[in-house]
Amino acid sequence: MIPKSPRIGFIGFGEVAYHFSKGLKADGIREILAYDKNAREIKKGDGATRAQEAGVQLARAPAACGRIGLDLLSRVGNAA
Repeated sequence: MIPKSPRIGFIGFGEVAYHFSKGLKADGIREILAYDKNAREIKKGDGATRAQEAGVQLARAPAACGRIGLDLLSRVGNAA
């Protein structure tokens, strides 16, 4: 059974994960984590702002998404 406020992760933080995250946050999901292969660039520029806008914590490695005990993990697009 999925908890009332599940912990959600995305492998790939592009347009789709960004918009999903904004919608999930609006629906009350509190914890969203994302990893993207371009994470270094994301953290430096507009991606960091977009992650903050969407309420997403950026992970340094894809394994981090598995270690924190997510209730749902999704790979979006071909960004893995």
